[in-house]
Amino acid sequence: MTDLMTWITTHYAQIAEGLAALYVLASIYVSLTPGKADDEALTRARAVIERLSFLQPKDAPGLLSAPGRKAKR
Repeated sequence: MTDLMTWITTHYAQIAEGLAALYVLASIYVSLTPGKADDEALTRARAVIERLSFLQPKDAPGLLSAPGRKAKR
């Protein structure tokens, strides 16, 4: 178990890049197909990403917004 945690902490940048590439490819696929099921799946995935994001929360100004200004959406 400690080997797995060591591997994850060593390669977290590559894991994040892979997940970002997977999301981009999924959004391209969704935009090319007329189905609604894949649209809903991508919407759910985006909701999970937004919940995990700490830089620009949906209802808060976020860490990178200017003081006194709301985060752009």
